[in-house]
Amino acid sequence: MQSSLEQEKYFQESFEWFFRKYLIPLNEISVLIILNIFASFIFLVICWDVLALFSFDGKQKNFINGNYSNADKQVKFFNISKRENVENSFFQIIAENYIKKIESYDFTNLKKQIDFVQNNSSSEVLQKFLQYIDNKNPSSPILRYFDLFTKEVEILQINNISNNNIKAIIQTKAFSLNGTLIELLDYEIQLSYISNFQLIKKNYENNQINFTVTDYKQTLLKVQILE
Repeated sequence: MQSSLEQEKYFQESFEWFFRKYLIPLNEISVLIILNIFASFIFLVICWDVLALFSFDGKQKNFINGNYSNADKQVKFFNISKRENVENSFFQIIAENYIKKIESYDFTNLKKQIDFVQNNSSSEVLQKFLQYIDNKNPSSPILRYFDLFTKEVEILQINNISNNNIKAIIQTKAFSLNGTLIELLDYEIQLSYISNFQLIKKNYENNQINFTVTDYKQTLLKVQILE
């Protein structure tokens, strides 16, 4: 040992012994842990892809809902895999959006509302809507609410009564500018539409959905004036 100390090799040999005894195994363990984590990650990714592959049944599980015109670019996704009829469920969702748009009222968004009806309705339905909101109509929402009130819509019930025909029960709620609920109106809505859904089903790449309401009827069921 004295010889080693004199030759300044003692500490070097001690360090080499410590390195072989502790550091090399520790580094090997660290490498193994990293490799194990990486392998586990790859395995999970593969499992996820396999599950996704086997869960695909050849049918579209999600459909896009929104305004398909230029007036509104908001899009929402709805999972309809649990509903009985994919096509009927899909158009119920589209009809809900259409009814809410046409039955709501906000004076500041009136131009956007007219554009929406124009882009998603036949000329006959558009003409009826323009007559409905015209100042000459005593029931016009412009005369009833002007810019002092807004009207929101809740879908209470909606069903497909036949091919391309939908019936809904809705409730409109009128609010003052301070948020006070002043009026509840219940309506039955019946609408007919045409679409290119059959073409979309055959070719998912063709994702431009055409939905046009060709007939729209509104029947007042109940009135509640709260103030």
